[in-house]
Amino acid sequence: MTLAARGVSVDVREGAHVRRVLDDVTLEVDDGQLVVLAGPSGSGKTTLLAVLVGLLTPTTGDVSLDGRSLTTLREHARARLRRTRIGLVLQELMLVPELSALDNVLLPLVPDGVEKAEVDRAEAALARFGLASRG
Repeated sequence: MTLAARGVSVDVREGAHVRRVLDDVTLEVDDGQLVVLAGPSGSGKTTLLAVLVGLLTPTTGDVSLDGRSLTTLREHARARLRRTRIGLVLQELMLVPELSALDNVLLPLVPDGVEKAEVDRAEAALARFGLASRG
């Protein structure tokens, strides 16, 4: 799997002014590669992540997953890609407190249906990280 950004810029309107949050970002991340985004608060790290996973459409440039442009996809198609191909853990976990750890892990799969193999995989992952008792 290859995730690529080419010439990505994001402009944000702040009242009467427009501020460029990302400016001509180009990067490529291959399957298995570990990438760390570091920088001061307000430097565009979260904005870049939102663009890379299709939560935000760049003002200019393109983002692609295995050569398929995310930028031109409709929102429902981007949401499906996030559910099936892109893993994203945000700083604020946004867990549903009323649900168990297992149910929180499985929640993104509900729109496509949850199969037994996926439940087994989720239980194994929770056990691996010492969270099985929460779930």
